[in-house]
Amino acid sequence: KAIEALELWRNTYPLDYIPLIGLSDIYERIGQSEKAIAVASEGLRLDPDYATSYVNLAEPQMSLGRFSDVKETCRRAFERNCDSYFFHQFLFQTAFVENNPATADEHLKWFGGRNDEYLALDLRTGAAAFCGQWRASQDLSRRSIEMATRSDAKEVAAQYAAEQALRIVFWSSSTGIPGSDSTQLRTVLKAQTNKALNLERGKEVISRAALVMAVAGQAEYSSWLADELRAERPKDILLSELWLPLIRAATLIQHSKYREAVGELEVTKRFECAAEFYPQYLRGLAYLKLDKVDEALAEFDKILDNRGEAPLSSIYPLAQLGRARAKKDPFEYKKFFELWKDADKDMPALIAARKEFANLRGSTEIART
Repeated sequence: KAIEALELWRNTYPLDYIPLIGLSDIYERIGQSEKAIAVASEGLRLDPDYATSYVNLAEPQMSLGRFSDVKETCRRAFERNCDSYFFHQFLFQTAFVENNPATADEHLKWFGGRNDEYLALDLRTGAAAFCGQWRASQDLSRRSIEMATRSDAKEVAAQYAAEQALRIVFWSSSTGIPGSDSTQLRTVLKAQTNKALNLERGKEVISRAALVMAVAGQAEYSSWLADELRAERPKDILLSELWLPLIRAATLIQHSKYREAVGELEVTKRFECAAEFYPQYLRGLAYLKLDKVDEALAEFDKILDNRGEAPLSSIYPLAQLGRARAKKDPFEYKKFFELWKDADKDMPALIAARKEFANLRGSTEIART
């Protein structure tokens, strides 16, 4: 409905760039990045001095993995004296993907002394998480939440806490999904999600907290949070066709109902490009359990081939591990080890992967003899 209204505005007043700003933002939020680029580019043609148009162009370029275009868009913005923390976030992420630590550090330093310096801490949290550095990520996450709270950005702090809870729940398993019988994990996750929900109970925070508890096997609490979302936002299509099915699918996987989980995730395909890899990853895990190797590989490749959708996602290296397990290929395991070469040595997934790799190599050597 919002798109309909904005398109009417755009067609009625073709020289007004404001509806193009709204359209590019909405298209990106529902994962239609090509359309977002088209309308953001048109907005820049109408007014090349409006910073938000550059932001709305660079973001979908990032999602599509067009990292050179992201850098060019930011350069054009700076030439027009347009600056924003968004540009430095994009350029940090691009430098991280391109393994350029000097440039990444340069953009982190830009935040130094600002009221929103917590944004730089969150970027560092994501980078550490991507590399499997659990302890560093926990410390950076705690500091970013504290700094955002002190800066009266409680909604942001809550989102950081919920995001870290998601990292914890997926990291805690050696196989992809943790068992539901871990008292210690339940305690940690309850504390982390409560921290988020006590700061702010918006859609982003509640949906992530519900997904965390579903993945952890806490179906009753997850369902209670999902019911709260459904009651408060009955017409929210991203909830009804993305986050709520995703939460239900995680619960089904916990109950070993893998075929049903795949069916539940079918509806999410429309918007999953905007879901930070979670639908693709859960679908891939379910297919692995069903011994549907080709289907599992296709899901993991959706993640590995689209890094820009979530450049700092800790799911990305886990998808590489999923690919290695599906193919049973030592070379694919080596790719995972490279991604996690600086990971904490006691990460459950890393320990399990090393054992699997050793067994594969042993089997290969026996076959050769």
